[in-house]
Amino acid sequence: MQSKHESIPDDIKPSVTALSVAMAFARSLDTGHVYLFSKQELALIKHFVNIGKQSLYGFNWVLSESLSHMPYSIQQSFFNAVVVPGYDQLIMLRKLMIKNKIESAIEAGVEQIIFLGGGYDIRALVTALIHPDIRVYELDRGPTREHKIKGLKTMPQEISLEEGSITELSDGTISVGNNLKYIECDLGKNDLLNTLEVHGFEKEKKTLVIGEGLTMYLSQEENRALLTSLAKILKDNDEVLLSFMSEIASSKIAEASLKRSKETYRFSLAPQNVIAFVEESGFCVDRKFVAASMLDEVGDLSAADYHKKNKNRPKEYYYYYKNPRKN
Repeated sequence: MQSKHESIPDDIKPSVTALSVAMAFARSLDTGHVYLFSKQELALIKHFVNIGKQSLYGFNWVLSESLSHMPYSIQQSFFNAVVVPGYDQLIMLRKLMIKNKIESAIEAGVEQIIFLGGGYDIRALVTALIHPDIRVYELDRGPTREHKIKGLKTMPQEISLEEGSITELSDGTISVGNNLKYIECDLGKNDLLNTLEVHGFEKEKKTLVIGEGLTMYLSQEENRALLTSLAKILKDNDEVLLSFMSEIASSKIAEASLKRSKETYRFSLAPQNVIAFVEESGFCVDRKFVAASMLDEVGDLSAADYHKKNKNRPKEYYYYYKNPRKN
């Protein structure tokens, strides 16, 4: 556990948002929704949360420690007020949506899955372990990735990977088994195709791309460039799942937390502008998910009602994109 001192380090710290998402997922599974996933996944996400919490200091450390000793109902009320109503359930539901999409995509013949900006998410690892014949790539960079790698190397015995299954390559890539690679990549600067091909990616194979909670960290031009790069490496009708924040806005407490981790949201996109934005790069919107409908699915009617009545409040939308056939 890091020091409680409030002084802000000069270096960039791991993402507080990524840790908050992982903690929300763990809380949701731990309070009744683990049946939608597995006990192994709950153990995994708790492990990575514990690793991520080691990066906290000052205000964020105090806040995390204080909340962790409170009843879940109080924790839930806090995040509902500070982040968004139904926060834990929304995070769990987006994880479930992605899990289900991956399984259906594999059944439909997908052979490669790319995760862009993985944070503390466990889906790449779980997918690779369950499907050893599927190639899985997770691309991320910086301190959050470093903490995740630390988590991979320090798995508790009850959830550890097979002995000798984790290796580190000369370029810093972490290889798990024969089918999962955690690759250091700046998605705003590095050549995506070259980065992937070095590690065995094949353009000819059917591919699914997952970009969960990513686009707000890139500028508008970097998002355009990323979509253009994806369009070049994907086959006809390969799919991409991305989320966009409708507006950059947060509570005072959330702003203070982000400031202390030197974390900046750089891009938002109103729902009515998404179709035109992705069409510029050759994609078409295939399906859209919104908060209210997802909350209805698990019976959180109060939070669902809030989102239905406050359609203009900032929120995150999730979209499937298809790379359409070229004439």
